[in-house]
Amino acid sequence: MKINKYESYIYAAFLVELLLFFFFRKKIDFILSPILFTCVGIFIALFPIFKFDFLTVSVSQNPRKLKVGFFFSLILICIVFALWANYIFIKNPIDLKNSDIIPLINDVYIKRFMSGEFVYAKELGYGYGNWTPNYLPMHWLPFVISKMLTIDHRWIPFLFILFSIVFYIKNLVLTTNDLRNICIKIILPFVVLFLIFLKQSDALATTVELLIAAYYFFLGVTLQHKSVLKKSIATTLTLLSRYVVIFYLPVAFLIEWFEGRKKLFLQIVFVFFAVLSIYVLPFLLQDSTIFIDGSLSYDIPALGEWKGQTWQNIGSDPWHLFQGLGFASWTYKFYHADLMSQIQFQKTALFLFSFLSLGVSFLFVIKFKNKINSGVLHLASLKLVLTFFFAFSLVPYVYLFWTSIFISINVLSNYNLFSEKNKNFKNL
Repeated sequence: MKINKYESYIYAAFLVELLLFFFFRKKIDFILSPILFTCVGIFIALFPIFKFDFLTVSVSQNPRKLKVGFFFSLILICIVFALWANYIFIKNPIDLKNSDIIPLINDVYIKRFMSGEFVYAKELGYGYGNWTPNYLPMHWLPFVISKMLTIDHRWIPFLFILFSIVFYIKNLVLTTNDLRNICIKIILPFVVLFLIFLKQSDALATTVELLIAAYYFFLGVTLQHKSVLKKSIATTLTLLSRYVVIFYLPVAFLIEWFEGRKKLFLQIVFVFFAVLSIYVLPFLLQDSTIFIDGSLSYDIPALGEWKGQTWQNIGSDPWHLFQGLGFASWTYKFYHADLMSQIQFQKTALFLFSFLSLGVSFLFVIKFKNKINSGVLHLASLKLVLTFFFAFSLVPYVYLFWTSIFISINVLSNYNLFSEKNKNFKNL
């Protein structure tokens, strides 16, 4: 069994990323840990610089029995995770005292939407004063389904991530020839999901972040497709859920421009009308201030997090800032000013480094556009943007980084850890 030398480096980097994120980040000093985690993310993103023979994608001729075997194995794995998720949900009932994310979605967004009220009207309470709801439509709209079916809202993110994984696996089976490489790539998202369930079940039970991760994971798979419709749907889902994708879209535009202007035009038209129909016409047209006001509302919960949790001792480092993942802890420790000034400083750093990642991505694409296929260029740029954005986020919540880690899996899907000796599996 021969391992490809260069590809082993990126698999090793991903292993380091997982070990840091799930096991060692809090055991390492808050200065060193964010540096290590960010550098690993940058390495994964820019690895194609060192290995760029990706001009074509092979189409496999996988035996029907193999596909059937994958199908039934997948069903079994999904059932196991569903039973585990159900156990976590029962053990951790939704409670405003633990987190306001799901209660807000249910009691503000969904309640208003289903009763015909304006969803983004100002809201009083929840400790935020008079604030404008700031979740974009695809962050809360899918939970209308769970409300109508009277099921736990947390099943929606779980089902969406499973759908994205299935879509990812289908793409692998169609484009990868070697059985060993297919198996290792199929295992990766389930390993991440397993570690989330095992090590971060509290976040799984109190947030809907798997939904956002599912959107981006789905986007990561479609970026390696030629389908305009799939790319457009995925782009719309990410654009209308968390706005970090706007720092990636300009470079995506450039890549698609090189690929074909007609397809780029069709994507722009589709996304434009989707955003128009889902967000602009029903919401933004009624009140043009909701986007800006909603964005400014992020400062309010950020201030609360920078003050620390109510259960912490006075003078303790704010819990969510010192989880070893972001540079907000640096600002808190070393930029001596009042909390709001520190937050504004961190926000400035966030935008500066996000634009820096965009600039690096532009240079990367222009230099390697004739050496690396468009799918790899897309994923490298997206991974780089996400790495910098979350590293400098106002509050580096652990669950935010799930999205970036799932994109790492998309990146790895382009690299074969094992040498392909027989493309039809006859000698395996």
